[in-house]
Amino acid sequence: MSSDLIEQLQEQHQALVTKLSDKYDLKIKALQNELEKTKVRAIVAVEGQEEAESRANGLDKSLKALLAEKAVLESAAAEASQRAKVAETALAQRDADLVACHDAISELNQKLSSTHVAAGSADSASTELQLQLAQQVETIDDLRTELGALHDAKATLETELAATRTARDQAAAQVDSLRSDMLAAAKSASDAATRLAAQEDELLTLQSERERLADELRREREAHAGSADVRDAAEKLATDHARALDELRAQLALAESELADTSAAAAANTAALQDSIETLSSSLARTEARLASEQAAHAASKAAAADAATAAAAVLDEARADTRQAEREADELRESLTHEQAHVQELRTSVARLVAEVSELRSSLAELQTATEGAWLRPSFSFYRRKHHCRACGGLYCYACSPARMVTPKSNGKPVRVCNACATELAKPRPSPSARSRARARSALHGSSGSV
Repeated sequence: MSSDLIEQLQEQHQALVTKLSDKYDLKIKALQNELEKTKVRAIVAVEGQEEAESRANGLDKSLKALLAEKAVLESAAAEASQRAKVAETALAQRDADLVACHDAISELNQKLSSTHVAAGSADSASTELQLQLAQQVETIDDLRTELGALHDAKATLETELAATRTARDQAAAQVDSLRSDMLAAAKSASDAATRLAAQEDELLTLQSERERLADELRREREAHAGSADVRDAAEKLATDHARALDELRAQLALAESELADTSAAAAANTAALQDSIETLSSSLARTEARLASEQAAHAASKAAAADAATAAAAVLDEARADTRQAEREADELRESLTHEQAHVQELRTSVARLVAEVSELRSSLAELQTATEGAWLRPSFSFYRRKHHCRACGGLYCYACSPARMVTPKSNGKPVRVCNACATELAKPRPSPSARSRARARSALHGSSGSV
């Protein structure tokens, strides 16, 4: 749009210059023709020579004035062309700025979209990490519950082991007591056997004595066959010996019976004790094996629980670190998003301001093209009175109303042409007001001057 406007301005300017050149060329040719005719008439009519010469001088002066006006017009056309080029450059720069702003806004919108996507990804990652964290916490709770159950089972097994050991100690005490009784019974049996052996020896002695006495009795009988007293005494002695021998045999049988009963009881007690010892030993071995197995299982479960707890703690720490990192990244993305949004807003404001400035430039250019009089003394512009615009407020003035050259905030340190009102404002030591404030002040001042 700006290039079309510039082309239209250039075409209008070229057409205006061509039209003015053609017009003044025609006028100059007409004056030259008239001058030639006048000279011819002056030569032919001698009597009107003075009048013809004065008229020729007037025509020469008119020709010079027209040539001067043509030079002024060409200068004005050159200045207008220069201003058109400046306006064209400014509009091209504005268009480039607008394109750059649109590109920057598009890029920022893409960044904003990617930032939204990254923020959504960070939020989803944070949610997933929180779910994993909750699962790890549940796993740790289950492991702690299982560990507590294992501790309870260990305490129960330790109680059972203590009871089994107590029973084993009691059985061992009973075994020791039975062994003592067996030793006492064996000793009693040994004493009884010793006594039995002594009685058997005594019985053998008595039998030998009896046989000896029987031999003596027989010899005495043979020697004293007729002695009745001796026979009675011998028989009585034999009867006493036989009775003593029977008593000793009865005592021996009783001792043998007691020894057999004691040996049988001791053997039975020994077998029962041996069976009880074997039962207790087997039960103790099973209990110890069970305890060892339970302890091994408890140690393995405890180690597995510790490993699981360590792994869960590591995963928990990693999840917390990932969560904190994700939160930091989300905060950074939100901050970047806020910054980008602010930057986009600034760019949009800049674009709006540039569009407004372009509109003002276009309207100012249209006003400059259509202006026919100055804003201060309101003189009518012509070929002899050039129009100048103020580089500060943009108004149109004649040379007398804009002779000053001063540095404005937009001239980059270079003195430019300004009107008298702007020169007065810029000459003040205080900071200059905005362009609109200066324009309103100048408009009010111009209005009051026009009324005067």
